[in-house]
Amino acid sequence: MREVFNFWPDIWCINGYLPNIGDSHGGPGNRTGIPCPSDAYLRLFDLTGEPRYAHIALLAVGGDKEKLPRSIWQPDPEGLIERAHEAYTKAGPWRTPSLVKRDYKLGILRTSHAKSPAALCLFYSPAAGTSSHSHFDALNFGLFANGQSIIVDQGYPLYTGGWPSRWEWTSNTRSHATVVVDGECQQHADGGALLGFAGKDGVQFIAAEARGAYKQVSQYRRTLVQIEAAGNRTLIADVFRVQGGKHHRYTVPFFYGQASMSGLTLHDVGEFYAGYVENVKGAEASSPWIADVAIHDQWDGDVQSHIRVHGDRGDYKVFLGQGETRLGNDRPERLPYLFLERSQDYLERPGDENNSKSTFIALYEPYTGEPPTLTDFGASFTNSQAEIQFDMGGGECYRIVVHDSGADSVSVDVEKRSRDVVSTLELKGTDGPVE
Repeated sequence: MREVFNFWPDIWCINGYLPNIGDSHGGPGNRTGIPCPSDAYLRLFDLTGEPRYAHIALLAVGGDKEKLPRSIWQPDPEGLIERAHEAYTKAGPWRTPSLVKRDYKLGILRTSHAKSPAALCLFYSPAAGTSSHSHFDALNFGLFANGQSIIVDQGYPLYTGGWPSRWEWTSNTRSHATVVVDGECQQHADGGALLGFAGKDGVQFIAAEARGAYKQVSQYRRTLVQIEAAGNRTLIADVFRVQGGKHHRYTVPFFYGQASMSGLTLHDVGEFYAGYVENVKGAEASSPWIADVAIHDQWDGDVQSHIRVHGDRGDYKVFLGQGETRLGNDRPERLPYLFLERSQDYLERPGDENNSKSTFIALYEPYTGEPPTLTDFGASFTNSQAEIQFDMGGGECYRIVVHDSGADSVSVDVEKRSRDVVSTLELKGTDGPVE
């Protein structure tokens, strides 16, 4: 019974959001409470005495104990509520740790920043035979930070059944924060596997693969490294490797807002996917670049926060565009999209036409107010590892190395240089909670 009732609070992020996986939670970025009544968690507290359940019951009613239900089946309802409130007060707010729900193929990395918590989610494979309400979104990731949803999913389609835009866009791989191969939709397969999940001293990582997502692909894996830095800063390094097929398009949809680019001069391209993405502008990644997205509090609302995405020069193209939402093309709402693209034009040797290999590397930082200092960004890779380095100012520099040559494992080294002090962390295996 505990496992059933623990599931929702375990995956609830920054006390306001559940990961959008498949047909869920209406549209992109919708806030949601824990989808279980407060009296259930109040009863669990009564049965177990665990302060966490008292905390969840109070969160469900906005922290106001007067709004907690008084059950007619409880011999002393007022006494139970007082005990729950006292347990919560003594224990303090419960902080759900980073965790993996292995059966659900979902991992969540949470920061410990009390003032500005963040949660990074990786859904690593809808299994074969999954419900029709699932999407084709293996290795899709999402980000919640600064009190809102930053990197989003389309959510529930406008209509289900055979509605064309559902299969062409809303549920299709094209609209999700993953990599599209050859312009095709993924297939549901049982190849999803966790390759690493560990954390220490403010650094965490999760790595997974979904090799069966595309029949023509022999490698399809993502590693996310999350760093909690000084000044309540959170940085996320993303390494996505693909081998197979002819064309790879790395895709990231953001919540409502406006995207801009520095470091590259973008040119009008037109549209992607028969108009599902409009106003597309792009350029060769001929120099390091930064995409900055001003995230609104709602469609056409006020700017609430930002996220910056850093990329290095390389043999790929960078695009910004405006993607249709689940509400359809008759509505004005559009989501900012970032695309990185490699195709046959960048083949490493002749004869590889159906076996292209790509390594996409990006660094993300959500922020509010003025853009934070981050310079000397660089990214490089070989067949066995990927490396990211950057300077955060104030003498604080990082070097992240992702070792992912192993068939079934990934490890991460993080070197931090703070003035004259150098510290190195090695993360490997799955030493976090995996359920």
